Amino acid sequence: MSKERLKILEMLQEGKVSVDEAMALLRQVPDEEAIRGVIIHKNDHDDECDCDGDDDDCCTTNNNNNNRNKSANYGFSDIGSTIRNALSDALDAVDDVDININLSNMFGVSRNKTIVTYTSDRIASDINSLKILGKNAPVEIEGYDGDTIQMEIKYSGKRDNARVHVNEENGNYELLYDYNAVRSLSVECRVPRVFIGHLHGESKNSKVELHNVNAGDVELLTKNSKIEIAGVSANAITAKTSNSKIEMENTKAKVARLTTSNSKIETENIDVEQLYLKTSNSGIKIENAFGTNPSETHHSTTNSQYPPSDFRASSLASKPGTAAIERIIEATTSNGGVDVSIPQGTAVKLQASTSNARCECKLSDLVVSEISKNYVSGKSINYDTATNRVKLNINTSNATVKIKEV
Repeated sequence: MSKERLKILEMLQEGKVSVDEAMALLRQVPDEEAIRGVIIHKNDHDDECDCDGDDDDCCTTNNNNNNRNKSANYGFSDIGSTIRNALSDALDAVDDVDININLSNMFGVSRNKTIVTYTSDRIASDINSLKILGKNAPVEIEGYDGDTIQMEIKYSGKRDNARVHVNEENGNYELLYDYNAVRSLSVECRVPRVFIGHLHGESKNSKVELHNVNAGDVELLTKNSKIEIAGVSANAITAKTSNSKIEMENTKAKVARLTTSNSKIETENIDVEQLYLKTSNSGIKIENAFGTNPSETHHSTTNSQYPPSDFRASSLASKPGTAAIERIIEATTSNGGVDVSIPQGTAVKLQASTSNARCECKLSDLVVSEISKNYVSGKSINYDTATNRVKLNINTSNATVKIKEV
């Protein structure tokens, strides 16, 4: 097999390109002989020659066929392990792959899944930490009205024994397995609605979802797939992916950092004191920012409040005796629009810029200090004394910035 083909397969194995991209690249590389040669069967004439050596043309043909088969087998032997690992990962990363050869038969790849279930002992207090790592398959974590941690783990292995188990020690729960022994591993996890000190959910090339939990620090990571956060209450939320969307709704946090590339970030009905959003080559949408008063502290107790699944952000009207709240929203992208809507009556300190497009600002009581077609800055007349106020820093390029009240 050519060096070019080997490089493409290595990139696929490392997750640098998707299956579709790898197949497109392979089609562009000339000389298909190596791949075809792997599945070429010797014709009947290769195994037994009827001419008994009397037909020179016949024997010459047989020798040429044998040489081609030896060459193909030699090439497969050299790179077989690399191809097998890359393609077996690929098979589990997608449901259907448009390939004209039978990869499962060709490389001995099996898609059979092993299912492991886990139920913890009864949980009567807070959970110190919960760590779940998937691979090339979804990770879904959801709070429920129960008193045990329940997991359904599905995996397909490169080797017979991946040693999948949950380590439980002093309120810390971690899913453990031989990462290199599995091609894919998905997790559906249900956790009691108690406080979780640190929650880590991670996968690769597949989605990560978190619903209806109350936690201290939340970290959600994946690549090339979506992250979804809903009905969550936390001190700090970090969500990071690439080439796919991040959605957060009905969520309350002191700090949230959402980062992706080449795809959208969307938030709706959230109450976050410090919100940092960053992507590229796509848009950012912040709809009905801010919910219930974030001065309500997040604390470690089994009775901690969390937003239920039907949580709706409320108007940010000032309450007697409420301390001043200064929120921060920073949204940065390129080649994509930024659309922000905030509750009416919120005082704003604004700086927004773009290029080759416009900044459209529809905020009452905003005193503009500087304005042009693609830049605006200023602050509400009552910003310094307002109870509820927000600093808005918006930056993009080649697309419109829109800011309005709702």
